[in-house]
Amino acid sequence: MELEKYLDLLGASEIVRIKIGEYLKLIGMIIPNNDPIQDVFITNSISEDTITFENLWFFTDNFILESKNFLSNTTNIDITSHNNFISRYEISFRNFDFVNNSTSKDSWLHIDGGIDNTIFEMDSMGVNCQYLPNIILKYFVPNIFFEVDVEPHDT
Repeated sequence: MELEKYLDLLGASEIVRIKIGEYLKLIGMIIPNNDPIQDVFITNSISEDTITFENLWFFTDNFILESKNFLSNTTNIDITSHNNFISRYEISFRNFDFVNNSTSKDSWLHIDGGIDNTIFEMDSMGVNCQYLPNIILKYFVPNIFFEVDVEPHDT
């Protein structure tokens, strides 16, 4: 994903871009250099044609990082390994063609699930819905973990 193109599409302000830059610097210091950020996603809501950015997500080959309310004055970041630890996820959508990745201004796409013992939720609205399926297919689908209990049988 090209970050600038994504932010342009969302209509992100200079303040949003500066804050994301600050988080990128922080993440560069706290995760291994050999695990670069592959994708960025911002959860959003739209009310009366006003877009509100909520949580900032970063994805690497091994980690999912989330900053809740990333535009607030408090810097916070959750870091979770996702490799084979996605225990469940649920996808809900409205006014969105998931198969053809087609949106309208009223589109809504939601995913929630569990990574190990951590619950996550991601919402997207409008054109932002086009980006969430890629995140789902790239980071959640291949890392779903199924625990199989096998009991020995008498022979």
